[in-house]
Amino acid sequence: MTKEKKGDIMKERRRVLVAVLVLAGVALLAFVAGVSARPMSAPASMQFQVSYQGRLADASGNPVANQSVNITFRIYEQTSGGSAIWTQNSTVATDANGLFTTLLSVDPPLKAGGVEAINNLWLGVQVGSDPEMTPRQRLTGAPYAFTLIPGAGISGTVSSTQDPKAMLAINNMGTGAGIVAQSEKGMGAMFNSSEGPSLVVGGSVLMEGANLRRIALHRWYEVNEAGIRFAVGGEPKGAVFDGMSIWVSNSITNTVTRRLVSDGSVIGNYPVGHYPIGMAFDGGRLWVACRNDNTVSVLRMMDGQLVATVPVGTNPNGLCFDGRFIWVVNEGSNNVSKIRAGAIPPAVVDTYPCGSNPRMVAFDGKNIWITNETGGTVTVLNPATGAIVATYAVGTAPIGITFDGASMWIANSGSDSVTRLRSSDGGLLGTYPVGDEPRGLAFDGGYIWVTNFSGDSVTKLRARDGSLVGTYEVGDGPRGITFDGCNMWVVNGNEASLVVL
Repeated sequence: MTKEKKGDIMKERRRVLVAVLVLAGVALLAFVAGVSARPMSAPASMQFQVSYQGRLADASGNPVANQSVNITFRIYEQTSGGSAIWTQNSTVATDANGLFTTLLSVDPPLKAGGVEAINNLWLGVQVGSDPEMTPRQRLTGAPYAFTLIPGAGISGTVSSTQDPKAMLAINNMGTGAGIVAQSEKGMGAMFNSSEGPSLVVGGSVLMEGANLRRIALHRWYEVNEAGIRFAVGGEPKGAVFDGMSIWVSNSITNTVTRRLVSDGSVIGNYPVGHYPIGMAFDGGRLWVACRNDNTVSVLRMMDGQLVATVPVGTNPNGLCFDGRFIWVVNEGSNNVSKIRAGAIPPAVVDTYPCGSNPRMVAFDGKNIWITNETGGTVTVLNPATGAIVATYAVGTAPIGITFDGASMWIANSGSDSVTRLRSSDGGLLGTYPVGDEPRGLAFDGGYIWVTNFSGDSVTKLRARDGSLVGTYEVGDGPRGITFDGCNMWVVNGNEASLVVL
């Protein structure tokens, strides 16, 4: 090739030889090599090909038409000098306008150990036996990721001081999932770490399969649908788990029964105030709302001894603990009492108004949520000031409420449904039919369980979408329900029994 043609080709290269999509694709190949595609097990041989287009012209600007020309492509880590980390020789055929297309095939990794800096890669082009053109072309971004091809992997080094602190960061601004992993036969996902935790979850976790404790104990809800029954006191209402045992409030006998979750054996029956209903556990003591006394009984966990009686509003019902305070819903006075849990003796710090006929209460990590049976609403309070943050309409006669880490679930006893609200802003995520007169709710990490008082059953809903999983017969008049990390415990109010699912 003449010097004139070579010089013209070099000039023409600056104008038309560079193809943006080509360089983008080559840059992507460099990225694959930079992170070193190493699958868990050897996949079928993968070849990455990118279409490269250019135009050759002579010294006068006339196209080098209808000719076969040899071109050598190289990738470097330097703008000049150095050794190529990838090379390909291609014989291209030009058309009447001097245009040509060829495929660049990169077999990663480009070099042992991967490329040091994927943002500093350069493409060299040599036509025929002429010297390589200068300057080299910098490789830029890519529209597609070859690392998403089945069998490919990502390997590299990311420090915890970097941002983001991960090899792969995904931020979904919508309502769907950030990652969905599904497998026809094998595991949906596998996490492994030679040092440090293999999986760290900052938000809520929905486990739709069996949880680890249930697997270890070989316990399955569907297998044990008939349930194991234990006797409790007269007309039991509520149930709460303390990490070792289940406590049941017996409204007619004015006691609470405590049974070990390991075998259901009775630890004790302890007297409280008149007509106990709702309960809450603060890590060391049990708090029991005594409806007809307008008080809350406080029991020491280790021996069930009554250590305090706290006057509250009229007809207290539901309780919850926010990590510092106990919140007591007073149905008869349409307000909620705030008690400092660690105070000796405990006393009401303040009382705040809420909706009409409040029944149950839950904490979402930020706000206090209260169901208002008569108003068909839930009231959201600021726990620091007691100010009403918002009021949201739900179904008819809402009673039970629970939090799944992202959403609030409300049992609408008058409309035989469950309402799901986004906890951050109260947005309606769905309303789902359940059994007759739903009362209690519990979350097990993947599912919402609902007691249907008049239906004598428990409904199981999938937490991520509210779809019906199953309905299980339990006993006469199920009300309270709690989860111990393995089993569901259901209180049957009309037959004085405690059923384990």
